[in-house]
Amino acid sequence: MKDRLPSNRNLSIHRRSSFENMPVQNFDNGLITEYLDKAYHVIGFALDEYPRTTAIRIDLCIPLNIEVVGQSLISNFFASLKAQISADLNKKKREVKRVHSCNLRYIWVKEKNEALNYHYHVVLFFNGHAYNALGDYKALSGNMAARIKKAWARALRYHIDDIDGLAHFPKNNTYSVNKNRNSYQDELNALFYRISYLAKVDTKVFNRAGRSFGCSIS
Repeated sequence: MKDRLPSNRNLSIHRRSSFENMPVQNFDNGLITEYLDKAYHVIGFALDEYPRTTAIRIDLCIPLNIEVVGQSLISNFFASLKAQISADLNKKKREVKRVHSCNLRYIWVKEKNEALNYHYHVVLFFNGHAYNALGDYKALSGNMAARIKKAWARALRYHIDDIDGLAHFPKNNTYSVNKNRNSYQDELNALFYRISYLAKVDTKVFNRAGRSFGCSIS
């Protein structure tokens, strides 16, 4: 019988040190099995399309004056980022540069702990041949860090100059997983271990204000 989450009986608790033979982080209150399972499938979809995949961990903070309604903020963020990626690839085509396709995939969780407002933990997945780094975090254009900041600014209806600290790039944020390298399984294990943090039961809020987890579906 599954150990159900008291605050949401539709979800079950995972307490083992691995999931699908990959290591996961341990927390006293466990991890949410369904979140691990969906993350596992998103990674699989990404690697099936792009055997060389780049995954980037970011945090998106919501200012106190922003009311969280449904999933509009995070949905608008992804829509803006996708539009910017499309524009960048089209620009490279016009410049007759070699262009690799890039279908953006993602995993996100919404949390609230000691902070007074909600924040998102996000993992973004890119074609590793198209994008493999954030670039200069301080840049306002021309790299992935700037696109992420601009996308979050647009979602919040802020100017990019006014979101300092609201789009945060944690340490060791970029992972490269390549099916054609001998180190593939180690790379995959390291990525999934990092992503498993998003599935922790702690700091999740289950209420009518919206879902606490979301991901791309294919």
